[in-house]
Amino acid sequence: FFSHNHFTMDVVNRYLPNKNHQKGVAASVVIIVLLFFLRSGKSVEPATLLSDPFLQLPKQGSVNVVWFTNFEGSEHFVMYGDKKDQRANATTTKLSSMALSETPGAKAKATSVWRHEATASGLEARKRVPYFVESKDGKRNTEVKSKVFSLQPAPQAGQALKILLTSDHQNLPMVAANLQQVDSSIGKLDAVLFAGDTVLVPDRAAEWFGDASHGSAFFPSFQGRAKSVVGTTEYRGGEVLQHAPIFTALGNHDVMGRTNITNTSLDAHFEYSAPRSYAESLYKSTGLDPKSEAHAEWVANNSFNTRTYSEIFSLTGRAPGKLYYSVTLGDVHLIVLCAVRAYRPPTLDPNVASRFSERRQDFNRKELWRHGAFVMEPISKGSAQHVWLQYELKSKEFQSAKYRVVMLHHPIHSLGANIGPAFSNPYPYFKYGADGEVIAASYEYPFPDYLLNDVSPLLEQHGVQLVFYGHSHIWNRFAKPTTTATATMTTNFLESSNVGNTFGAFSTNTGRKRSVVDKLESAQGDPNGLSPVLPTHPNKTAGVGDKDHVSSNTVTVFSILDTDKGTVESYYFDTKHPNSKAQKFDEFSLVKPAAAAVTTPSEPVTTTSTTASARTTEQKPNPLANTKLRAAQVQSVMQPRPEEKLR
Repeated sequence: FFSHNHFTMDVVNRYLPNKNHQKGVAASVVIIVLLFFLRSGKSVEPATLLSDPFLQLPKQGSVNVVWFTNFEGSEHFVMYGDKKDQRANATTTKLSSMALSETPGAKAKATSVWRHEATASGLEARKRVPYFVESKDGKRNTEVKSKVFSLQPAPQAGQALKILLTSDHQNLPMVAANLQQVDSSIGKLDAVLFAGDTVLVPDRAAEWFGDASHGSAFFPSFQGRAKSVVGTTEYRGGEVLQHAPIFTALGNHDVMGRTNITNTSLDAHFEYSAPRSYAESLYKSTGLDPKSEAHAEWVANNSFNTRTYSEIFSLTGRAPGKLYYSVTLGDVHLIVLCAVRAYRPPTLDPNVASRFSERRQDFNRKELWRHGAFVMEPISKGSAQHVWLQYELKSKEFQSAKYRVVMLHHPIHSLGANIGPAFSNPYPYFKYGADGEVIAASYEYPFPDYLLNDVSPLLEQHGVQLVFYGHSHIWNRFAKPTTTATATMTTNFLESSNVGNTFGAFSTNTGRKRSVVDKLESAQGDPNGLSPVLPTHPNKTAGVGDKDHVSSNTVTVFSILDTDKGTVESYYFDTKHPNSKAQKFDEFSLVKPAAAAVTTPSEPVTTTSTTASARTTEQKPNPLANTKLRAAQVQSVMQPRPEEKLR
């Protein structure tokens, strides 16, 4: 500061007349102070709303309003009502793990994001009222205010609802185009069901709030403020979340991994997740007190955490504080499950930590192991989540609901790349050399498959009409007739995640085969034994619906649950034709019983669509459906190979 001042004063003395010295000195001081703060990185950025408000926790007579700012502020509130004269003050918290975008591989820099949540109460059923939010900063003597939107309390039984079904946005190219079409073709929604993978790396602030390199960020796309270019067309997204509450399921991209690794980049923190059991064993070896208050945080930092996801969204319903919950929305009872495994690529490349092996160069560096595609939240029979699910399926709220819906991230039936191998915890095999070094570290995934064998039968037996999920970035659906205690009906399985891009589908009518196939998986089709249902409104000209799936990087898809009609309708939008409109290509009913005869789960069945115009596809027998054969295969997987030592 003083060296700058000396130089500036020398310039003032040399070039300014004496009578201007006083003004010159004052100006130089101002300039130097500004330069000082700019150079030290402490320039004051303007107070801004990082997002428009969005809605959470709708209840009878109330709904919560949430928004984010880049400053703590001194006063935050929502104004609502017919005259916008009712006020609700907000509770403010700081997100604990937000970081700036960084150069690949560089250390992440923390950034401040403040969350504000207020409850608009005293609302009248079935009535929307206007609202806006305002945040004031006394230190900067400034205030910021949103535009006016609309809100309503929880819907009543019998109230007609339109609910968006979507997932796997992850800042991908077509997301803003997709949501712009939702907004323009469907209009105001009553709720959004999001089946996981909101972003790619959850601790990266720009993936939620946007910047120059994240044009399809989560909130901008969902709130009509995106700047995403596809081809030569810029898409803004849709004004959705300002008017409709969102209900989310945890996806694998909503989870951060270890923070104690040498590589301090956000990408590395995301990729290097590890099982809780690994972290617990490390903690035990430290000799630290297992009853310490710091124990849970230490284990999370050495395995994986959902801090940002849990801090952004207000999870709702029974099982508070859990990543699974239930809620009633008018005639819909929604059960949200936590079915997530660590993502590992399906490859046998020895230089990649995959679903099936550690990287060859890491065999003897166990601190860098990825531990295969381990299950992050127990859901198998006997787990806390499975016991809770049984309770929910027998609850009065579920049993009396007109529409019974279950949402999770990982698919139960799919033509996609991400369904396999079996959804179970990996069984490790380690092979050792003569001097004791590890020369192979591989994983296999034995049955029972927790979702196929422990969860799906429960859903079918209790009359779930719709099971909605994502993960493979495709659209496909399946239908399974089943018998409940009171009726014969159909359990529909819908994967509607071809939103931003695709990983490809492996259907018999495309000829594509999965490149790596676990011994309990299949190269084509649904490994779990159902044939996909063909869309009911195919458009052969557009190439949508003439196959049993949609898997495209130029066509984007969304689905709408319409409780007034009792249907689920799926629409496509072709980004190659930006002036076109979204077109319906599939529709099925949630209320019409299945026409096909009901068989036991172990037998092949014929899948019949539940709408009159649907085409029927033949169900092919699944060799793994035979329980004796399956048991034999499980035994073969579980037996250690003769040349290996099993640990």
